[in-house]
Amino acid sequence: MCMRKTKERICYSSCCPGISQDVETFCKRCKEYQLRSPEKKTDRIPITPVSGPDLPFQVVNVDIIGPIEPPSERKYK
Repeated sequence: MCMRKTKERICYSSCCPGISQDVETFCKRCKEYQLRSPEKKTDRIPITPVSGPDLPFQVVNVDIIGPIEPPSERKYK
């Protein structure tokens, strides 16, 4: 849980001056808090193996573009 959410939960039930600083100090010193690093968005997607083709030319990819403007110097289109 991040410091902001911890502050919100504590302030929901009670509030006193300097609570924000106390929560930050506690969270920075708490070993369990330090070990639970926040998940990154890239970590949320599971990695799955990608299987390749078994034989050559089993999969063919084609890139299609066009029309190309302006034509080349030799008038190729």
